[in-house]
Amino acid sequence: MIISGASILRPLDIRILESSQPLSAGRRYDLLCQSSGSRPPAKVTWYRDGQRLENTKETTSQDGNMTTSTLSLVPNKYDSGRRLSCRAENPLINESTPLFSDDWDLHIQLVKEKEGGEEEEEEEEEEEGEKKKEERRRKEGEGGEKRREGEGEGEEKEKEKEKEKEKEKEKEKEKEKEKEKREGEERRREGEEKEKEKNNKTMTMTKNKKK
Repeated sequence: MIISGASILRPLDIRILESSQPLSAGRRYDLLCQSSGSRPPAKVTWYRDGQRLENTKETTSQDGNMTTSTLSLVPNKYDSGRRLSCRAENPLINESTPLFSDDWDLHIQLVKEKEGGEEEEEEEEEEEGEKKKEERRRKEGEGGEKRREGEGEGEEKEKEKEKEKEKEKEKEKEKEKEKEKREGEERRREGEEKEKEKNNKTMTMTKNKKK
């Protein structure tokens, strides 16, 4: 399938469904992430604290507008405080373009069995989870600085491109002015030549009459 440049679009949005719910350690979950607006359909990937997760499958709606990625995940107690990210990108657009992303700070509950076989969930409040949160915040701060620097460089490049376009337009205008000037000079010279020729004929006719 051939796709024209005009029909290549970036993803408009991405979101992890039901990302507010806590998860229980040791249980399997099928987590959904949806992205829309990309043409061709977006490529959706999952990450946990920046490490890519592979146990996923992807489907696309019939009209090609919506991409749904399903991640099969069995969290453990050490995942509490980690960040789960779902990212969308158009495979035909340069990778330097900022990706659309939705993040979920995992909250993991421990599951214990009572004597009667019933399960009881307790919130994971371990110090290691807090350390991971702090480390993630630090990385986010560093990443934010890099993103801002990258965005600044991108803006500068765009400004340079605009300046180059303006220069090209000015050159074109100068060329048009030069062309008009040359044509005006040529018309003036032609007019002068015709005027001289007319005067010469008039003088010749006058001389002939005198004779």
